[in-house]
Amino acid sequence: MKSLGRKILTAFMMICIFLGSSIAAYAASTVIVYDGGTGWSSKGILRTSSSCGYDGKMQYVDQDGSVHYSSSGLWYLNPTGSGVDDFYVYIPSCNSSASVVYYVWDGDGNNFAFNVNQRSYINIWYFLGSHYVKPGGGQSIALGTSEVNSGIVGFDEVKFVN
Repeated sequence: MKSLGRKILTAFMMICIFLGSSIAAYAASTVIVYDGGTGWSSKGILRTSSSCGYDGKMQYVDQDGSVHYSSSGLWYLNPTGSGVDDFYVYIPSCNSSASVVYYVWDGDGNNFAFNVNQRSYINIWYFLGSHYVKPGGGQSIALGTSEVNSGIVGFDEVKFVN
């Protein structure tokens, strides 16, 4: 009887360890990539505003003037594991009034385009879909201004949630 109790206890402990490690492996996490921070790169001319943005600041390009700029921003995620993450961009209350295209790359190199009128949203995380990610997979979100003829293109934070 003592041996049976020990076997049951051992089996119970193994199940608890398995469930605990499984839950830890799939625990929800959120990674925010800040414009100007780690995981962010830009090209061209971007102005900085300290009057709005998720963290109180953001970058933007004004395409309303006589000069049109070809600028871009890239937010990159390097996860520690593989899985599916939700991709979001933050659209602040100012300096974001253009119709833009956000480009998303998943962990397998697939590309997705999302047309977003930034003027229609104020201080929200805009959902760009759920996409596969993996370590070294190249998952990222890009935004450029070369196809934008008018408006102000806002570059603020992005977040990846699993």
